[in-house]
Amino acid sequence: MKIFDGNVELPRWLPNVTDVTSFLKHFTAVPVLLLAYICHYNAHRITKELQDTSEMHSIVVRICYAIHIMLVAPIIAFGLRLNLDGLLFPSAKPLVLDNKRFTILTVVLIALIFIGATFIPSIWDVFQFGGATTGLSIALIFPAAVALKDRHGIATKKDSILGIFMVVLAIFSSALAIYSDAYSLF
Repeated sequence: MKIFDGNVELPRWLPNVTDVTSFLKHFTAVPVLLLAYICHYNAHRITKELQDTSEMHSIVVRICYAIHIMLVAPIIAFGLRLNLDGLLFPSAKPLVLDNKRFTILTVVLIALIFIGATFIPSIWDVFQFGGATTGLSIALIFPAAVALKDRHGIATKKDSILGIFMVVLAIFSSALAIYSDAYSLF
């Protein structure tokens, strides 16, 4: 251990930046933390429940987690499939009425998910890209869009300026985080 070897460094007020890569790595932490804050707000309660480390408790938790994933995946796929259909086929009849298009979109989405699960090297990369896109959208862009698309005239000029600032900030930090993530992969 460092303390016994006498190698403990003094704490730093600012991070150690030696090159572009070390500078860009700091921007990948923000989207991941934002995604964790948005999506995993009950992690501490789950951790407290898992204090019992018995074998049976672990098996029950794994089974419940598998059931949770099986029930949540279709809900997520529904929204993704519906939005993708709206983007690709804006003038087509509703997806509910076209079984062939529904099947093709579902097969393509599942194939892309399996390919991604096979070839993505670590779950950390998924969290980085997810935080850089989804997390920032949920935390910054969507609330700002509500203020900017004020149909009833409730938002003030200050709210509109703040909304524009939030969108610009989200786009800038998302682009920087995605660039940093892609740069560190290659």
